[in-house]
Parts: sequence; C-alpha cells; structure tokens
Amino acid sequence: MHLCGVFVCLFVCLLCSLQHVQSDSAKCRGWIRLAVNECSLASYITVLCQDSYILTSYYETYSFVRDPEMTSTLTELLAGVTLIAFNL
Repeated sequence: MHLCGVFVCLFVCLLCSLQHVQSDSAKCRGWIRLAVNECSLASYITVLCQDSYILTSYYETYSFVRDPEMTSTLTELLAGVTLIAFNL
C-alpha cells in the first residue's frame, strides 16, 4: 500500500475511535479538517480515487469519485489549496 494510503487509513481509524464524533458527516468533516491542516487533501483524494476496492464497495457507478475526469479536475484544484497553510 502506498504510504499516503496508510495515513488515510490511520486517520479513518482515529476518527472512528473518537467518542464525541457520532455521525458520518462529522467524521467526514474531521477527516477533511485533518487533511487540510497537514496540506495532504489532494494526495488523500488521489489515493482514495485510485483504490478500486473502496470505490466499488462504497460508491455507486455514477458517483463523483468514480468519474476519472471529475476526480482529475478535483485534485488539480486541490493542489492549489495545498500551498496555503491552514490551522483549523
């Protein structure tokens, strides 16, 4: 597994273990916040979109993350955000 993929898995495990974070949307917001703070959101999205097991298991065929053109555009846009330092 790619090193970035390992970090994504670690973040997901960390967020799932938090007692005060109950809803899926709160876990998603937490994951995005952590990824933005460490300037890794673009690379995490890239890893997510390249994992065929996750994509076929959790996303419909018509979903945004299963469209290669859309995810390519998203990662290009997020690459610019990576240059900005956040402290959320």
